[in-house]
Amino acid sequence: MRERDRIILWALAAGAVLRVIYFFWSQELPFFDHPLMDALYHHRLAAALAGGVWWDGRPYFRAPLYPYLLGTLYSAFGTHIALGKLMGHAFGLATGGLTIGLAHHVHGRRGALVAAPLWVGSGLLIFFEGELLADATFTFLTVLSIYLLLTSDDRKTRLPASGWAFGLAAVTRPTILIAAPLFAWWAWRTVPPAGRRRLAAAVLLAILPLAVVSGINSSAVGRLVGPASQGGVNFYIGNNLAADGCTAVLPEPWG
Repeated sequence: MRERDRIILWALAAGAVLRVIYFFWSQELPFFDHPLMDALYHHRLAAALAGGVWWDGRPYFRAPLYPYLLGTLYSAFGTHIALGKLMGHAFGLATGGLTIGLAHHVHGRRGALVAAPLWVGSGLLIFFEGELLADATFTFLTVLSIYLLLTSDDRKTRLPASGWAFGLAAVTRPTILIAAPLFAWWAWRTVPPAGRRRLAAAVLLAILPLAVVSGINSSAVGRLVGPASQGGVNFYIGNNLAADGCTAVLPEPWG
């Protein structure tokens, strides 16, 4: 076993133990089975998806990948909130392995030895993974895209896969699109002319999820709409037609 793999293995073992402890401890909290705000929105939408209502004809208020993943999980194993929390922790463990591997690729052994305890010791990551929020999924897809981009010299399939992961991240949380020029610049700078076909494939695969979700939203309202129709949740809450300046109300999920 390579040294990098040993560091990742030990870090994942420690991270898994902490997540198991947190998962069972958090079950004693009063809101474990009663999500609030954004988590409640995701849970209700996923429950509707599990019940067979896969779209109600309205544009997606939020970028839809996370609720659909959660709904698929509910459909397969039942509408249990704990399943969504475990899925978040699974994404968190995968993100940890990618983060340490990426640190080793960029900075060698020292980078991996620094990244491992920083990831293991981050209680904030564990907390957000244990909520029904898109954060763990979005972070995993973002780190995966960066990892595949920076290691794309190793395998020819990694650059297109990086674009695909970036596109999926964008339909999880569209804020990543602000980094699209940086990703494109880095890829153009580092990919040799012989690999431009792979770069073109990466761009197309990144655009595909965005085009599908934006196309659904645009067809629903009859004008061009991005992967999320609210233009920023906090902006929507304060400026929609029903806003009163005091209460924070989101649209009801379908179902």
